[in-house]
Amino acid sequence: MTKKQQKIFEPFLEKVADFPFWIKEIIYIQIRDEFEQAYLSEADMTAPIDEAYQAYKPTLTYCGEQELQTYKSEEDPPIYRFLQQCAEGCSIAEITLRNFWTLESTAKIHLFCLQKEYVEKPTSAKVSATALYISDRIKMGEYFRRIGKISTDELNTAVRKQKELESQGKQTHFAEVLIQLGYVTEQETKAIIYLKDESKKRFIFNSSVIGNSSGGSIPPTVVSEELKELRRKVYELQTKLDKIRKITEE
Repeated sequence: MTKKQQKIFEPFLEKVADFPFWIKEIIYIQIRDEFEQAYLSEADMTAPIDEAYQAYKPTLTYCGEQELQTYKSEEDPPIYRFLQQCAEGCSIAEITLRNFWTLESTAKIHLFCLQKEYVEKPTSAKVSATALYISDRIKMGEYFRRIGKISTDELNTAVRKQKELESQGKQTHFAEVLIQLGYVTEQETKAIIYLKDESKKRFIFNSSVIGNSSGGSIPPTVVSEELKELRRKVYELQTKLDKIRKITEE
């Protein structure tokens, strides 16, 4: 089992939360345009934090705890890192940043662990649907059905409508069909598409520039060790690709 590491993202959030209001107001004004570009509605902005997939903290099942201790199934290393960090109470965002993954990659690992019953199922339908959607496991219509925005009958109606339009030579995106039928708004479709696109981006969080609650700084070794691990994995991947190229060339 890997050594428990200090969290890097939550101390940052705590530090921001401690800023005086006049500082936080400046931050909000500067990023407001991006939130508008992401098509977030007032409902999105006022939704509980536990409805955001990034803030969700997966919980290990008994099966997951046993696998983390025994490595019985001989899963890939990222699976055990995910389980270890779940055991440490890390959020999806924390896990993503700590491993230099994309949010999409984290979601795929999360879904794998759900399938193997290593972690508990989320109680939030939106959390589950978001993980499935950004991982390309479900399409937009199914996403809206799972979060209760549209019914099964409405989803089937939209599918038939799209096929009808295609038979008439009109190529129409499914999002447009949902909007035309009045089931969802353009803002709602653009918001989830924006999140999916952004989930493919990798972000390296520089923990050396933030302080913890005691006024100190998070040891840069947390980042350096993760970078070493990332370089090692890149090297392993390149080696595997070279072997595959040699086989195909033969």
